[in-house]
Amino acid sequence: MQRLAFILAGLIMMALFAGCSGSNSLTSTAGSAGLAFTIEWPAPTRLIPNKAGVIRLTLSGSALAAPVTKEAPRPPAGESQTSYLPIMGLTPGTYTIVAEAFPPPAPIIAGALRQTTEVALARGTITVTLVAGQILNQTITMDSTIAEVRVAPSSLSLTVEGSATLMATAYDAQNNLVLIDPMLLQWSVDHTAVATWTVDANGFATVTGLADGNTTVRVIEGESGKAAEVPVSVGTGTVTPGTFFPFEQDAQWQFTETEYEYDYLTGSPMPPVTTNTSSVMQAMTTLANGVMAYPLYHQNSNEYTYLISDATTLSMAGGLENDDNGVTTRNLYSPPVLWLKTNGVVGDTWSWTGNMESTQMNPDGSSGTTETTSNIRLVFTIKSIGPLTVQDIAYTNAIEVEMLTYDTTGQFTEPLHKSYSWYVDGVGLVKEEMYLYRMFGANPGSYVLEKTMELLSFTPASLAY
Repeated sequence: MQRLAFILAGLIMMALFAGCSGSNSLTSTAGSAGLAFTIEWPAPTRLIPNKAGVIRLTLSGSALAAPVTKEAPRPPAGESQTSYLPIMGLTPGTYTIVAEAFPPPAPIIAGALRQTTEVALARGTITVTLVAGQILNQTITMDSTIAEVRVAPSSLSLTVEGSATLMATAYDAQNNLVLIDPMLLQWSVDHTAVATWTVDANGFATVTGLADGNTTVRVIEGESGKAAEVPVSVGTGTVTPGTFFPFEQDAQWQFTETEYEYDYLTGSPMPPVTTNTSSVMQAMTTLANGVMAYPLYHQNSNEYTYLISDATTLSMAGGLENDDNGVTTRNLYSPPVLWLKTNGVVGDTWSWTGNMESTQMNPDGSSGTTETTSNIRLVFTIKSIGPLTVQDIAYTNAIEVEMLTYDTTGQFTEPLHKSYSWYVDGVGLVKEEMYLYRMFGANPGSYVLEKTMELLSFTPASLAY
């Protein structure tokens, strides 16, 4: 355990006097032994004079019918700061001495409840063998009883220039609150470009957001060395949770979509193909697995994306897609994929691992063969929040989300697909870039641009931009 600056190392001295009497004022009867403790209280600049008001010594041993307890209160200011505790008339033998530091007793206030449970600030134990006729000097070093430091609140979510106050408290191994000197709390912030802090005379830390992002506030209790940390997220506060997609029926988006092809052997790009496409929001429906979702109908390709929205998140429950041969497949995700945290900040990351159930639909609309792909893994990260111009339209606060698709078989360590999507409050998706990992052929191990989408227009106009 760490040796503390405020402990009584070198401050509690023990002298053993035995045998006959002499000029020293510490005497004992022949054949007996005695202990004398001298406590030199330091100047009132450290924790022990500030918070410890009583030193208690407890002596136990086989020669004692019951433990012997002595207490030394801290002397009043202006008087000698030396306390003296003699324990005389002891039988020679082995004894255990426990030294504990306690806060001063709470004053008795009429009509108020007084706490009766004493919690030691520090504690130390030594074992000595008393021999008749021998003088023995010992030092008892007391270590802090603090086992844990806690901070309230345990996390912070701030806006830029917004502030919140943190308070640290200490507890022993029995979950008792331990009194600490607040000025010995050492506060810090990992990323000072994201947040800063100040500390008041009571040791409370006020944290202020400076820029979008995530950071961690740390505090160390200077005497025990125990530490705690608080995650902090800072955002502009201009993004309204739950409004990224307007889920009104018949809301419509027009996109320009470009697909890229490459020569497999040489890696040379083929002429890109650009088309216009549109999407329309439909009324909520119940999927085959009983999930309620909003169908986002992609008119040009006759496909659907099923979305779920709550106060702070946007999830994808699955979709309906057509391949080049006209085969329609219904995909359902279990559980739904958390696609976007609408109250997120830069640096937020989350992952999804689940299954995709793919059902080939018959021409009459009935379900055909079903296959399940297990343990799909997606990792999402909010990369940026800020202004973005798409098709000459300037958006003030677009959230950029990176999505990585991993191979769960372990054959490839790099993500097989990357996509970057930008969402705007009240509009939804305004831009997307998709990249494919080239495993074979020319330039294996690199990513090539596969597809881009940019928003051309959005209606109803009252909700746009």
